Amino acid sequence: MGHDLTLQAVSVPSTLLNRLEEGAFAPELLVFIDYYFEGRRKRNRLWEGFAEGAPERLPFVEAIEEMLAADPDIDRRLCSLGREYSWLHMVLESVKSCDAEGELARWSVLGERQICADATSTQGFRIMWNSPETCRVVHDWLDTLRESEVVDACDVDRLRDRGSYKIQQSSSDTLVVESVLNRFRLLRKFYVAVVGNRNGVLFDKD
Repeated sequence: MGHDLTLQAVSVPSTLLNRLEEGAFAPELLVFIDYYFEGRRKRNRLWEGFAEGAPERLPFVEAIEEMLAADPDIDRRLCSLGREYSWLHMVLESVKSCDAEGELARWSVLGERQICADATSTQGFRIMWNSPETCRVVHDWLDTLRESEVVDACDVDRLRDRGSYKIQQSSSDTLVVESVLNRFRLLRKFYVAVVGNRNGVLFDKD
């Protein structure tokens, strides 16, 4: 079974991060940021129920609203890599030219560190984080990579051997390569926007 991965930009500094550090809300609520943003745009009942739900969510909701007020576009500054994010991660590891770049491949897709010690999702995944400084390093590294390098590093047989999500069901090597390349383009474009706005990045695996 696969899990979706979404990268969400977060303002730094922000009340959200301050309130998290103060322990004003449960860290697991962080995985609901993109869910909250989507529901808010659509004004659907699920969002209304979340926003008006349990009182312990109020500091989280207030902090999100404050972040939106300061940066109205941040709710759309996200990168959805879907369930095939592991394909991209393994390919980026393969284009590394030194150990440091192998580390950057992980940071770019999976995050550098857990945002705080108790930050885990309801499914038990660690909630990961890239600071603005890390995002700049990742951006600069991604900017050095050529699309041809990514394509050349996309060894579909190796991905199958590693048991990547749904790779066995994909009958076309070409489609796998296209999927990886498209996700690489999305990721690189996302980090351009993140660095341009001096944001950090929250990693939501669901």
